[in-house]
Order: sequence, then structure tokens, then C-alpha cells
Amino acid sequence: MAFDILKSYPGDFPALTMADPDAEVLQAQVNAAISSAELIGTTIGGGGVTLTFDVEPSAGDKTVIDNVCAAHTGEPFVISIQKMFSEGVQTETGTTYVQKASLMSGPLAGGEYLITWYCEISVLTPNSTSGVLARVMWQGSERAECVHNSDFYQSFSGAVIVDALPLDEPSLAIELRRVGTANTARIRRIRMSITPT
Repeated sequence: MAFDILKSYPGDFPALTMADPDAEVLQAQVNAAISSAELIGTTIGGGGVTLTFDVEPSAGDKTVIDNVCAAHTGEPFVISIQKMFSEGVQTETGTTYVQKASLMSGPLAGGEYLITWYCEISVLTPNSTSGVLARVMWQGSERAECVHNSDFYQSFSGAVIVDALPLDEPSLAIELRRVGTANTARIRRIRMSITPT
């Protein structure tokens, strides 16, 4: 039998930064935090929030629900295309990867997302013993890489479908390093995007 918990705002939601709580985000936050019940409905209006569970949550989970509500900001899931651009030339002389651009997502609703990237890479001085290595990182995991050893800029672009869990706030980044003998690795015209599919 369904079980309701009633909350008021702003009283039970002191961290709110929006006018009202966000039903989708709040429901995902509660369900990620508790295990004894499932929040199956969230109704918001008139300064009140009704949380409807499939069964009555345990006493411990009721405390967790109070804490989730207290920390809830009301920020909605990010549903639009997110993008970033960096036109200028950036350089790197070291052999350890250094982040040159990043796109930090807000909370996602979960599901599949298309990540895309474009940049141009080169070395300052062309030779056969050194080069530039660029890679794309999603949530700290490498998704693609490209190596080049000419002073002419080469494009490095691609697209990958990735999965995200509800409430994930992933990062998309491009990193650069030199390989081989001393030289200067260069990158320019960085573009990245995260798009719901």
C-alpha cells in the first residue's frame, strides 16, 4: 500500500536556490539514497511536497529522506546541449598529460548522451623523434586519442555515445602531452559538446 510523506518548503528545504523543489531531481536523489522503499510519485504545489512511496520507508530511511530534502537545491536536470569553445593556441612541453579544456556537466537525468569533440594539434618543430599526443576523457576514462608529429595542424575529432546514471555530473576534457624528444606540443580550436540522445 502506498505511503505518503508530507514536506513543506522552504522550511524542509533550506538549501533551495530555485523557487520550488524540482520533482524529477528530488525523486532521483531520494531513490538513490534509500533502500527500504521506492519513491514512486512527487507532487509539488502550494508550498508543500507530497512524497509517495510504494511502501512505508524504514525509520533510518526516513531520516535519510529528511537529509536529502534539506540538501535539495531545486536545480533541474540539464536537458539542453552543453558546449564549449576555446580558439587560442595552447602549448605543452612536458610528457605528462595536461588538461587543456573541459566541459563540466550539471546533473543529468540519466540515459544515453552523445559527446563530440574537435581540435587541431601540431608540434612546433617537425622531426621524426617527437610528436604530440592528445586524448579525450569522459568521467576520467579515455575515449579517444590522436598522435601527430608535423608542424602543420591536424584535426582530431569524433563522437561517441556514452551512458550516464541519474544525477551524474560528468566531465568531458581534452588533454595534451609531448612524446619523444624535446619539442613543444600545440593545440587550438577546441570544441566539445554533450547532447542528450
